[in-house]
Amino acid sequence: MSERSPYDFLTGVIAPFWTPVDASGQLDFAGTRGMVDYLANTGAVRSIFGRSGMGKWHTFTVDETKRLTDALVPLCRQRGMGVLIGAMGECLGKNRGERPDPIRYTEQSIELVNYAQKAGADAAVLIVPDTLPAYEAPPVEVVWQYYKTVHDATRFPLVLYQPGGTDPAYQLTSELMRRLAALPRIAGLKLSTSKEEVFAPIADVVRGTGFALIAGDEAFYLRALELGGCGVIGGGCMIWPEVLWAVRHYYLRGELAKARTAQQTVWRLEALHEGKDSCVLWKQVMIANGGKFQPYDRSGTPPYPKEIVAEAMLAWRRLTAPYRRLCHAQRTRTKVAEVPFVEYSYNHESARERMVHYQLEARGITHPRVLDAMRRVPRHLFVPPERIYDAYSDHALPIGEGQTISQPYMVAIMTELLDPAPSHRVLEIGTGSGYQAAILAELASEVVTVEREQTLSQRARELLDSLGYRNITFVVGDGTEGYPLLAPYDGVIVTAGAPFIPQPLLEQLAPGGRLVIPVGNRYEQVLTVVEKDEQGHAHVSEHGYCVFVPLIGKYGWQSETDGEWEPEGVV
Repeated sequence: MSERSPYDFLTGVIAPFWTPVDASGQLDFAGTRGMVDYLANTGAVRSIFGRSGMGKWHTFTVDETKRLTDALVPLCRQRGMGVLIGAMGECLGKNRGERPDPIRYTEQSIELVNYAQKAGADAAVLIVPDTLPAYEAPPVEVVWQYYKTVHDATRFPLVLYQPGGTDPAYQLTSELMRRLAALPRIAGLKLSTSKEEVFAPIADVVRGTGFALIAGDEAFYLRALELGGCGVIGGGCMIWPEVLWAVRHYYLRGELAKARTAQQTVWRLEALHEGKDSCVLWKQVMIANGGKFQPYDRSGTPPYPKEIVAEAMLAWRRLTAPYRRLCHAQRTRTKVAEVPFVEYSYNHESARERMVHYQLEARGITHPRVLDAMRRVPRHLFVPPERIYDAYSDHALPIGEGQTISQPYMVAIMTELLDPAPSHRVLEIGTGSGYQAAILAELASEVVTVEREQTLSQRARELLDSLGYRNITFVVGDGTEGYPLLAPYDGVIVTAGAPFIPQPLLEQLAPGGRLVIPVGNRYEQVLTVVEKDEQGHAHVSEHGYCVFVPLIGKYGWQSETDGEWEPEGVV
């Protein structure tokens, strides 16, 4: 029998997200985008593990984890990275030695696993529950029952996590690992140890099964690879991911001397933060290197003086420079948009049906006309040719001009909220690829779509004309001003994030009409629905967090990079 490979998103460098917070410890969503961008720009990070934060997972509530998930998943998708969500229950009294209620902790874990799945993450992470009391069963049975209960109650890949310092009585044994690895949705383990006598027995159990054994100590990474590991999650994945990328790069090429040199560089880099709060110090170094987030975490450690940061920065630059150049050169040689190998049996219609079933119906989309439209429109024609086999994946994709085609679920939920009838005239703000316009054209009698980028508008027009759509009017202009020439509209849908609801769009909405728009700051919005009654009064409802590219224009953001400002004439 041939060996199976682990999920690709569980291989290579996985960054344990140092969740950005402000000086008061509140979640910083602007910083979340900045940190994702920073990690993506290294070219070395394969996936991000959210709700980790240098071992401070226990400081996050269930509500905060959900909000972070809503922000982090679409950002990772936009940058082409995998995303794992820490789904363990609350344990806010961990530092005080308190133990959570086992039933509540398990129920919260199940709730967060399901939430991560609905948000479009790749997997959920569950820490070995050594905080749960072992009253009537041995600790290893407490661990087994917790994982088995969550596994059986969910339908999503699960990654286990044994941190350093886990109570020895609760630590995974070979026998327990054999039982856990037999559960079909347990996909991997982050094992934080530098001891071969701990790592090797677990590796012997899972080798060749497709199970992802991930080194949780970057100082042990090369040896973990030699023992059968496939990736690494550690603080170094945040600040020197290119070096860790090089360890695996050279190891897979059989250049072991170079792999050992890279591993030795990791050891030297780790020595730089001895005696300091590494999360705070390295955040400051990342900021000095262009990161757009704040230098705080929930430890209460204040930022270090600039002299200490400058010293660490110089050493970091000197030690990582050759690996940063290597990683950049490798990315340059490899076509970024290279089409992956797909078997000849690949069928777009089947992929589209799977998208509707697993991504839409499974998440609660029930509107039969919306589901039928999503089945009919060939989404793969609306993405760049090099991304055609990714067209039905559960995330947004770049389409050029700094824009994206939205995640299928987001298209479906916004269309369902709009609820266009066959007799309706609908205004769309943000033509983009033309995919949303095509969905609307399947459902309404007339669609008017406005796009500020002429290149995108022309491309969408040519495609939709070729597909036979004759009920779409294309307009190039400032979408925040709507299109009064054909107003009023029975429905208005905005596919970009706005700071406020533009007044012209409200004015052009017919009585009884509905406006769907993401409203918030530049880094996180709330999907908002405005219904205008027959007397012209607006009624507003909110439908969850989302992240969209900014709505640029007179009644939106002034540019792609401006900070928040109050545009004129908005409500």
